[in-house]
Amino acid sequence: MAPEQASGRGCSTATDVYGLGAILYELLTGRPPFHTDSPVETLRQVIEQPPIHPTFLNPRVDGALALICLRCLEKDPRHRYDSAQALVEDLERWQRNDPILAQPVSLFVRSKRWAGRNRLAASFIRTLVAGLCLMLGLLVHLSREKNKQTALALELRDSNRESTRLLARAVGLVKESLESLWSYSDRHSMLVGSEEIAALANRPITAAASSATTARYTLGLMAEDSPTGRAQRYADLLGYLEASLETRLGHPVKIDIRFYKYVFDCREDLCSGKVDFVRFGALPFLRSRQQVPSLQPLAIPMSETKVGVLFTRAGSEIHSVEMLRGRRIAFGETNSTVSYRAQMELARRGLDASHLGDYDFLDSSLEFSEEVRELGFDEAIRRIGYLHSHAQVIEGVLSGRYDAGVAAFRAFQINHSRGLVAVPGSEFVSSPPVWVARAELQARVTQAIREALTSLHNEPWMLLLPDHSTGYALITRETFAAEEAGLNRMVALFPNKASRPSVSHSGSEKK
Repeated sequence: MAPEQASGRGCSTATDVYGLGAILYELLTGRPPFHTDSPVETLRQVIEQPPIHPTFLNPRVDGALALICLRCLEKDPRHRYDSAQALVEDLERWQRNDPILAQPVSLFVRSKRWAGRNRLAASFIRTLVAGLCLMLGLLVHLSREKNKQTALALELRDSNRESTRLLARAVGLVKESLESLWSYSDRHSMLVGSEEIAALANRPITAAASSATTARYTLGLMAEDSPTGRAQRYADLLGYLEASLETRLGHPVKIDIRFYKYVFDCREDLCSGKVDFVRFGALPFLRSRQQVPSLQPLAIPMSETKVGVLFTRAGSEIHSVEMLRGRRIAFGETNSTVSYRAQMELARRGLDASHLGDYDFLDSSLEFSEEVRELGFDEAIRRIGYLHSHAQVIEGVLSGRYDAGVAAFRAFQINHSRGLVAVPGSEFVSSPPVWVARAELQARVTQAIREALTSLHNEPWMLLLPDHSTGYALITRETFAAEEAGLNRMVALFPNKASRPSVSHSGSEKK
């Protein structure tokens, strides 16, 4: 995928040239130009980072051929070959040992491109150079006080070093504290300040004007498997919301983030007013609104339709939804919107709990927390790939504890190669996540957040957020009408494990 595709800017002939270059790169090196454990991180590298030089990965690659490949992979489509024919002609020149058109990028151009990708760092360097020039001029002008100025410069240098060291230590402590959230059973959430999030993401840190004039609000988010990475991805959105709210409210604003391990803790704090606004799934929102009807919906992301699927193991001989009768089914945890929509789909097909052999609601977050404490974070992640609400469902089906399960289609696709098979005709549309404010939050603040979200469109950093949205839309009565209408009915059709008799499984142990 070319950078212009990854960032949604459209395609051209140059996009095809990029694709040919990517194929050539893998032929030369044995790996694609960009590949990480996270799809989001891979997309970010496609958009922002240059590929590793092929000769670094395979010293046998001819230098001229590597230059041809890298010209195809230029970030700017204008710097690639004009057409596939132009690429062919340069390859033929290389075969004949003639000079090729692709040439190494000069140091000046590389520096310019680096500055374009790292504007904050480039701006810092320019400022630093300007400051050094000014300092040198002053030293020359004040040569008679050389000893005094030298002492002052040394003192300033030592002061800067100490400030840098203290900042690095503070950021390290925040990271350490965030990453240890999963390691302690008595810690269900962690508050991270706006300034700390800016430091984690290497953004400029703007100190609050004063505690008396600065309004602070708290956003609730799910921590997922990497709270530090989540904080860094949300830094740009946080900066945007702070600036937008300052303009709309007329006073300085800071937004802190409270990261939660479990959805039910986030729900409880929203309903009790301990956080100002949150982003979580449609089902937790609807259940929270049953408890506190005056919660204030803000917006939903405008993104691709979220799809869920019922799946089984290869060779299970389950070839239709109707063949799930009498089978053992695994759903995600009780606040999983995808699992809830799967229950609605089963009910629409005439199936409920009485038709299933057995079923369970598996809370991946609780399981993951236990595994981190027992095995360590790295081993826990290795087992599931990444944490999502259906991670334990997938593992349960693969291990044979369950005949079938429910998952978001993205999670199913990632694990498809491990032996998962979709039940034919079982795909269904799920509901988008929702942003919602606590009941007592001032109306003008709620409206300011709502306007800030719905005014946001097509910012490059939005691709790094979990919604992958191009913007946000207002919530209407019809947005979640179908889900809300079936709430009580689904609880009756698929009661939680605690509210029905326990069913034992031969040859398996239930947690």
